[in-house]
Amino acid sequence: MFRSDEEKAQRAADKERKAFEATPQGQARVAFQRGDGYFEIELDLRRTGNLNSHGGTGSDPRDFWNRPQSGRMDTLSLIESEGWRLSQANHIFVQTGEDSRDKWTASGQRVAIKGKIVGIYLFSRDEKRVAQQAM
Repeated sequence: MFRSDEEKAQRAADKERKAFEATPQGQARVAFQRGDGYFEIELDLRRTGNLNSHGGTGSDPRDFWNRPQSGRMDTLSLIESEGWRLSQANHIFVQTGEDSRDKWTASGQRVAIKGKIVGIYLFSRDEKRVAQQAM
């Protein structure tokens, strides 16, 4: 099927817009444009619970606390740049499973709980910013 350059450009722009709207900043922009009074988002902050090959959690903290792979770490600032002000922040641990192995030199097992720490953030519409943008 033949597509004109204009159609190709439009499809590329639509793909780029959808990719942006899937990000936290993009979700915040859509909510702001929709006129929402509040914006809530949950962000995975850390994962926990890896057992090493010897049955322990390891002495390297990176074996236990792993940051998810992500881009910019100033996500909350990017959301505020879309017209929101952070009102509340909470953090919870969500268990996703557990790993167990027999102890190497003793009876019993070692257990590592797997999970993640999730940040729950509530933003309110920043009316001062809205007024400044209207000027």
